[in-house]
Amino acid sequence: MSPFFESFFRELRRPLRGDLPWIVIVMIALLGSSVAKAVDAVTQETPKSVELSVAPLDQITYPEDRPDWLGDPPTRDGSVDRWVVVSTPAETVQQSEEDLRLMQHAAVSTYVRGLVDAGNQFDFFPVTDRWIDEQLVRRSYDGEVTQGDLLLHEHATELVFDPQTKADIRKAWKQVQVRDRLAVMGVTVAGGLCCLVLGSVVTGMVGRRIKPSAD
Repeated sequence: MSPFFESFFRELRRPLRGDLPWIVIVMIALLGSSVAKAVDAVTQETPKSVELSVAPLDQITYPEDRPDWLGDPPTRDGSVDRWVVVSTPAETVQQSEEDLRLMQHAAVSTYVRGLVDAGNQFDFFPVTDRWIDEQLVRRSYDGEVTQGDLLLHEHATELVFDPQTKADIRKAWKQVQVRDRLAVMGVTVAGGLCCLVLGSVVTGMVGRRIKPSAD
């Protein structure tokens, strides 16, 4: 039997001495105490809200053994320049490798244009995957990252532009400049020859017209 009912029956067994209102007050107090205890018990037994164990879908988690050099910015402060290229995390290894290739070519084109101030010209220096792997790549990395519940792949390489590579780029750009100057010179010479021939023809025509008039 609950404590409330035990107290209730105990109060009923007491002899009535004209204090019925007092008994009612005691019953109400006991009832309130029992209700409060019941509420506390329910509150304690109610399970707390469980925190979500699933990471947000846009949160990328990298492994602990991921190299620190993947976060290095491009450097051009000496005889050797470095440029780290990291692919966008992809669902397959092939997609990650293809993305790395595209980003490598974009990085090399940007570097070449900046090295010789070539503006929008970058095709004067041929760049192939083999040339990048053999001449520029010094360090490489491939690993896995998680984005939410997805397991993704990433690839990275460090491109190093040593003095010899920079000399080859400058040499190729000078050859382009010489070619362009020769092209301009050729156009100028051709234009001069055309003017000379045209002048000779006009002079001959005028001379033939003047001779009969003189006779």
